[in-house]
Order: sequence, then structure tokens, then C-alpha cells
Amino acid sequence: MSTRCLICESSAVLSKEAVGTLVMLASVIGGFMNAARRLSDPEAASPEVKPINLEQVLGFVTQGIELAQRQWAENQPFLQDARRFQFMQHDCLCLRCGALFNRAPEPELNPDSGVG
Repeated sequence: MSTRCLICESSAVLSKEAVGTLVMLASVIGGFMNAARRLSDPEAASPEVKPINLEQVLGFVTQGIELAQRQWAENQPFLQDARRFQFMQHDCLCLRCGALFNRAPEPELNPDSGVG
């Protein structure tokens, strides 16, 4: 079940934990773009442009992931700032209305209550 905003009922809610995933994804995309740019720079001078094959694309992805892993420590201050200043002490941020809130606690199953 997805978390919904307590104010506007939107499902466009970002959790504090998901921010780390987004920072890693942005790093991978940045590394992919840097790898692709390095390949295209020498070829930019040639009049004949060769299509990029699947092996090159997979190489770009691999290089992007490797770069993101190397830069993970450098991205930690950004990640900590995003969690601290965007989320403050809350768990969730609504991307639609900007509301900050905590997730509702999961109900505990009590075998003696007959529920669950």
C-alpha cells in the first residue's frame, strides 16, 4: 500500500529513505552521461557518425554505476542536507502540496485480541 498525503490525499509522497535512492540514481545517470560524452568527443570531429551499439550502452551503464559508487561518499553531505532541511524530523514529504508528516504506525498484531 502506498503512502498517501494526509492533507491532499496525493500518492506523490516521497519518503526520507527514498531520497538516498534518488541521489544514487542521479549519480548513475550523471556517470552514464559522462561516459557517453567521453566517447562522443573524439568522434565529434569526424564527419562520419557511427551509431552506438548495445555493448557501448552497457559499458556506459557500468561506468555510470562505478562512478556513482566512487562518488557515494562525496554525495553524503548533500543527502544529509536534503534529509535534514527538506524533511526535518518527519518521515514523508508530499510532492504535490509540500506537507510534511510521519507515516502512521503499523498496527501491531496481538494474538490475544483475536485480531489478525
